[in-house]
Amino acid sequence: GGRELVITAVTEAAQTISDPADLINLAIELLVQQRCQLPAFSTLDRLVNHLCEQVHQQLYTQINARLTDSQRQQLEDLLRVPVGDHRTPFNQLKAFPQKATLSHVREWEARLDWLEGILDAPALLAGIANSKIKQFAAHAHALEVGDLLDVNDRPKRYTLLLCLLYQVQIQTRDQLVVMFLKRLRRIHSAARDRLRTLQDKHRAITENMVETLHDIVDKTPELVEDAALGNHVRQVLTEHGGVEALAADYQLVSAYHDNNYLPLLWDTYQSHRQVLYRLSRQLQIRAATQDTLVLDALHFIQQHQHQTRDYWPDEVSLAFASERWASQIRTSHKDKPALDRRMLEVCVFSYVSNRLRSGDLYVAGSEEYADYHAQLLPWEECEKRLAAYCEAVGLPTTAV
Repeated sequence: GGRELVITAVTEAAQTISDPADLINLAIELLVQQRCQLPAFSTLDRLVNHLCEQVHQQLYTQINARLTDSQRQQLEDLLRVPVGDHRTPFNQLKAFPQKATLSHVREWEARLDWLEGILDAPALLAGIANSKIKQFAAHAHALEVGDLLDVNDRPKRYTLLLCLLYQVQIQTRDQLVVMFLKRLRRIHSAARDRLRTLQDKHRAITENMVETLHDIVDKTPELVEDAALGNHVRQVLTEHGGVEALAADYQLVSAYHDNNYLPLLWDTYQSHRQVLYRLSRQLQIRAATQDTLVLDALHFIQQHQHQTRDYWPDEVSLAFASERWASQIRTSHKDKPALDRRMLEVCVFSYVSNRLRSGDLYVAGSEEYADYHAQLLPWEECEKRLAAYCEAVGLPTTAV
């Protein structure tokens, strides 16, 4: 009876668990619970490996049954060198991303289009445990073309190739998200560096303005009459360059006061503009929460992408943005409220980047930037466990 129980439990667990050591531990735990004598480790090892092989064979057969003859041929073609090329598509699947330069981002965009055009791997692998897909993909990745051609079990070969394709599609999306985030990070970093350079450059201007104020204040207590004070102020202003020059210096310095580098973002951003728009469309960015303001703003700038006039209509909510950002974006044009197009674009992409990192936005078909809510237990399952959990941690079971 203990043997049948172990076989049933291990077979069921092998549908999702990939590590044989975990399955062996499960078998030992069940035998101990049943008060059965433990067999030799080699016996358990052979049993687990045999059951895993049976489960894998069932999965190979199940996945192969979903494939059409045309789809099987597409998988076979991954192992053949195309005419005019020097390597197989299978070897291209295993390529690694390089630095996130603009040219390489474009190359990786084309790679994702190519991968998605081969087969709809997620649909063909629906219902298969992600752990098994990863296991089969890792197995395929470790093999060479000749090794896969030597796999005479065609369903197994197709399953390994399909799982590898599925995993590479996910990884390529993740890599493109990382490239997107790196571009935004570099844009902000370049603006901060330029701000520090400007602040160093303008330090002499600031010192001149402070000296001007000091010269005015220093003599003020001695000059009782307003006329004398006025003459003194005018004389000091003239000695320090004149009113117009000082006013220009003030505008220059005050533009970047309080470490406000936001006005400097556009200069670096504009060379990345096209690639950021392309990525924002290719990566299916969605909201993970009920707050869709950033996503709404992204859709707004995407709709107006080719309208490159300086001002856009004030038709998008900036409630997601900080006051500093909003003050840079909100303006007026022809006596009507308007949005500064350049600042709005940079702001939206910056917040998209931040929200992807925090998990408030996610990318469909990604792994590192997927919707973390999908990984949580459904609330119906939580309710079943709530009473026992509250008792264990000493919490009441109701809000009251």
